[in-house]
Amino acid sequence: MGEIDLAIIEDLKRDTRTSFGEIAKMLKIPPQTVSNRVARLIKEGVILGFITITDSMKLKRGILAFIEVNVKPGHSERVAREITGLKDGLMVFETIGTHDLILCGFFRDHKGYTRAGKRCYKRCQEIREEVKVSSMKLKVYVV
Repeated sequence: MGEIDLAIIEDLKRDTRTSFGEIAKMLKIPPQTVSNRVARLIKEGVILGFITITDSMKLKRGILAFIEVNVKPGHSERVAREITGLKDGLMVFETIGTHDLILCGFFRDHKGYTRAGKRCYKRCQEIREEVKVSSMKLKVYVV
């Protein structure tokens, strides 16, 4: 990975809406070069995706919920992968300390976080014997 790749990545990190044409102009290279390099960086797994950061309050998602999960040592990554696959909009953090995983999400209402919690619990129950999920605890904060 060269200097041009790093410069492209930095530009996209600053603002993912920056067009390849704008990046090309800043770097004084053809837009097709930017396009090709971004495609290669995605294929190689250097760029994992592009995200949109939202204001949860404006989306009327003012309830912050945490789910704490403990698993048998060495299985945190598998459980995190399984939960991430649920598409509930939960952020999954692998931690060191009291809990192995902390799941975090913003929800519109009680139903939203309860539904997400139940899905996580159900998925953990399905893989419980295999990965030894020992506990799950839901904590809710209104922000």
